[in-house]
Amino acid sequence: MLFISLNLPLFFVATSISIVPPYAYSSINNYNKCGFRYYLDSVLKINKYEETFAIKVGNLFHDLLSKCFNDGFDLDREWDLFVSKLELSNKDNVLLIKLKDELRLIIKFIRNLHEETYLVNKKMEEKIYIDKSRDIDISFMGIIDKCMYNSKDGEDLVAIVDYKTGNPDINLYNVAYGIDMQLPIYWYL
Repeated sequence: MLFISLNLPLFFVATSISIVPPYAYSSINNYNKCGFRYYLDSVLKINKYEETFAIKVGNLFHDLLSKCFNDGFDLDREWDLFVSKLELSNKDNVLLIKLKDELRLIIKFIRNLHEETYLVNKKMEEKIYIDKSRDIDISFMGIIDKCMYNSKDGEDLVAIVDYKTGNPDINLYNVAYGIDMQLPIYWYL
């Protein structure tokens, strides 16, 4: 069972100004890390978003990994199309050469892995909403990078995959404390 503690003043502010957004993992994680940060980002909508090189690479990898199983997928064509829309420095362009080779290896590995599994059905970048409203309006939203599934011997088998391009500090022991909950939340959705 998933428990979300809401700081009472924050809850009253959010409901009194009729802003109760669907809660995503990132907003729950922001709240767990710092209630004030959550308040600024999710309630007041005051956040300083800066598209760093790491964010650009993460978006690039997510986009191409979501397409790599499409018929006729061409990594070079899709890469060039995505990168042509980015503002990059010369240094960024040099780093992208190496990253493209790494992505090519990652896609090869993932394709080989898919050949070894019974989970032949896939959904990529699937946006899921679940409404849990009862006494208060609350809903959850998530975008799942990849969900693989199939039925075998009367049982439904499911694997949820979340690609990480950064260096996340994920520890399954933290789940008991409501931290590092992304995959459990996605499983719930």
